[in-house]
Amino acid sequence: METQKYNIVTRLLICILYLFVFLSLCRWFAGSWQFLYDANNNFNMLFVSGALLLLFGTYLAEPYFTKPLDVLTNSTSIILALLAIRKPSEFIGYYFLFVGAVILEILAVLTIVLHAQARFLRTQKSIFDIITKLGSSKVIFSTIYLLTLVSYFRETPIEFCFFLTFWIVFISDFVVSWFIEFFIGIYNIWHKKFNKELLGVAFGCENPFLYKVEVDCRQYKGPVIKKGGYCYLF
Repeated sequence: METQKYNIVTRLLICILYLFVFLSLCRWFAGSWQFLYDANNNFNMLFVSGALLLLFGTYLAEPYFTKPLDVLTNSTSIILALLAIRKPSEFIGYYFLFVGAVILEILAVLTIVLHAQARFLRTQKSIFDIITKLGSSKVIFSTIYLLTLVSYFRETPIEFCFFLTFWIVFISDFVVSWFIEFFIGIYNIWHKKFNKELLGVAFGCENPFLYKVEVDCRQYKGPVIKKGGYCYLF
């Protein structure tokens, strides 16, 4: 998911749209908004892991890359979410996920402590690469989201399919992002200030930053541009 290609406004719009869709699905299947504050509601865990942690982590907290401090925050969030579960035995992979989060948390602290220590550089780099991959929002929160789905919704195929589809669409980053880019492009066309003065027609491209342009002196009334001169596009 290439969130780094979006600016903060676009990422926020995408996150809000995903959140709206997710909340609508939860409200539809749960029958009320009780899941927002009832920790015992199955949709609450799905909402926390899917909407809050996965969406906000991927699009707002870690749009470009994951830092050890982000891994520490993510693993702590997972631990707190798991501790809120009253019946751990009903959650598939509970202890595996809990131990994994604790290990990531310890390794993240170790990476921060060993930072700039020359004699531990290789070790620090190895641990850094491992935890920033496994502890990223997209990976660690997708794990708890899917385990929540399998644990509590495997007996309800309709809900299971809907929320699994939501995760697939989110991970593939195709539909929503495409529509956001499309409408932002349309908005820019109508609101961006364009130079109404026609300079000429491009007839050659040396590289992405250098074009050959044929100036039509009958239409262009600006400063004189000599043959072989350079003009700049702002």
